[in-house]
Amino acid sequence: MTRYIIISIISGILFALMDGFINGNPFAAKLFEIYKPIARSSLNIPAGMIIDLLYGFAMAGIFLSFITACPGRPALQREQATRS
Repeated sequence: MTRYIIISIISGILFALMDGFINGNPFAAKLFEIYKPIARSSLNIPAGMIIDLLYGFAMAGIFLSFITACPGRPALQREQATRS
């Protein structure tokens, strides 16, 4: 369970970094100018961070629920990986 929480937080932080990189670079600003009439003028950074963390938890949860169906390892090793 602690591994799930740690991985979820790390992936949420990575989502936030990618979000900031995609929306904050000058090249993206040129591309997003077309949306300027309908886009918000201010950003709510804490809400965005919380949403990115929730995406991290959702992604890790979905992965854990489907890991037993993933090919590549014998079933016994997959079951042991999900227990630890």
